[in-house]
Amino acid sequence: ATPATAGVPVKKRWTDMLAPLQGLDYPTEALFRTALALAHCSAYQALVTQNRKTAAPEAPSAEVVCPREAVMAAGTGVPEDEMCAAWLPAPSDSFESLMPPAVRECLVQKARRLHRPEKQIPTLWAATPGCACVPPSRDNEVYGFVSYWGSTEQQQAAAALAAENPASAPRPGSAPATRQIDYGLYTRLSFFGAVLNDKGDYVLPRAVALQGQRLAHDALQYQTQTDLVVYRNDWDLLLKEKWAASDRPPEAVKNFIAEAAANAVKLINVDQPYVSRVYQNLLLPFWRERSWAYNGVTVFFDNAPATGTEAGARYTTFLKQFMDTLIVKLQETERAYHLNVVVPGDRLGDDGPYNFRDMNGWIEAAEPQRASKQVEADKKRHYTYKGKADITVEFIVLLADPATDSKKDVRARMDRSDALSGTTRVVFLQSMVPLMLRPAAGQPLWLGKSPEQQWDDELAYMKWNFGGVSVWEPPASAANDGVLKQHLSDNFRAETNLTSSLCSWVCPNRLGQRLLLQALVLVGAVALGAWLMSCTMRSWGRAYRYFLGGGFLVTVLLFQAMLQCDPSLAALRDSPLPVLIYLALVLGLIGRFIFKSSHEATA
Repeated sequence: ATPATAGVPVKKRWTDMLAPLQGLDYPTEALFRTALALAHCSAYQALVTQNRKTAAPEAPSAEVVCPREAVMAAGTGVPEDEMCAAWLPAPSDSFESLMPPAVRECLVQKARRLHRPEKQIPTLWAATPGCACVPPSRDNEVYGFVSYWGSTEQQQAAAALAAENPASAPRPGSAPATRQIDYGLYTRLSFFGAVLNDKGDYVLPRAVALQGQRLAHDALQYQTQTDLVVYRNDWDLLLKEKWAASDRPPEAVKNFIAEAAANAVKLINVDQPYVSRVYQNLLLPFWRERSWAYNGVTVFFDNAPATGTEAGARYTTFLKQFMDTLIVKLQETERAYHLNVVVPGDRLGDDGPYNFRDMNGWIEAAEPQRASKQVEADKKRHYTYKGKADITVEFIVLLADPATDSKKDVRARMDRSDALSGTTRVVFLQSMVPLMLRPAAGQPLWLGKSPEQQWDDELAYMKWNFGGVSVWEPPASAANDGVLKQHLSDNFRAETNLTSSLCSWVCPNRLGQRLLLQALVLVGAVALGAWLMSCTMRSWGRAYRYFLGGGFLVTVLLFQAMLQCDPSLAALRDSPLPVLIYLALVLGLIGRFIFKSSHEATA
């Protein structure tokens, strides 16, 4: 917006101040407010430094510190109708006047975008050329959040198109836009998602559900698993009369929680509609891949009421009851899941809804006592791991800008807590997967480094201090995404070699190759049996032997390629059996050659 008495310098000042926030899609209002406060502080520091240089060019410059209480302030109590009316040129003599509270609230209001599921931008996620499967052995998770409303670039393009020609704007039922994604970079994707309503059910239109299931199907070809996000950001229902007992929820509240947990499990246990059952039934039983709609669930409850308030106490009770019930419902199905919980980094602590004791209790209630998260099973024998199904719990921690500070704050909170110690602390650290925003191309330098360099530094820290990293809006096609994907690959993926190049073709097409290998073995067995038992076949002579030898060679080469790249053969690949089989074949061929030579010499 143009200030009322705008001059060009004033307008440029606003443009420069807000530039770091452009081209980014913030997952929560809290993260946007923190980024806005950082932009405010950065602009103030630059302005004071410039004024000092103008007044006294030779004077040494002292560090400019922004008032912390002003930076961290979240609300102002300014009436909504006065917010945007206060948009005036900002004087440059004080921190507060550079961005008045009313202006800050106006910016938050203007930046908010409502994403209605029935108005999603249809999207088809295609694998980038040369995309390989996720490596079978990995120590860290790499998550990517994919939204039904499309990427930032898609939203901007759709808005521009709608402004120019409303009739041509994307709408439900229109042809999907194709977006490329490098599935091989991500161990998991979280599809956003289903919205929890006041009845304990979820708003998930069929078009959105099919879009997420198609993503899950395509990702699984590359061994990338997909979870469904269940979301809510309005907690006024907690203040209703039926929620009155905050320490022990009434029966109506228990019923709501039971419905919400059961319906979440139903959503992810639907059969994958894009898998051909006929195709699967042709495979041997051990080669069939049972494909559910999703491999897990991500609980994303935003705008949690403040700790210390009545609503905050009720939310804490609600979240614990919901998680306990959801874990029980997941255990009942006896299939493997990932259970992810989105946690605001600044809410981690020893009290409130995201306290370490409750969160660690969810890990021990859901996970079986097994080697995981870089901890052997015998190290966990003193802890109460009660899981009966193969469930893995992880916490996706929202990092505020700048991530270089907030990531250390999260680590320090865990180190200072008395609720975590020894093996528990190790498991908890390995369960943390901090979430970072993808930096926009050309973003101003807040920290003295380019956004891409800073991104690389953060990824290295995540790898060695936590259980991995998650990315809001995975890099796809923006100007700097090639650099960002390379940094992801350098930190979390092995270097490309001949085997990975081969596997980039073999692994995604493994089902067809399994059928081909089965057919080759069957035809080869029949042809060899005919050769051994039929004089007519042996009378065909050399041509038939070439047929047998060529088929045998093709079968061995295909088996070797699949042995290296098919994830279902990982156990066989790591055993000595293939070496013994190949050794027996070589000895057989040598024996056959010696026998034939001695027979000809005798003749």
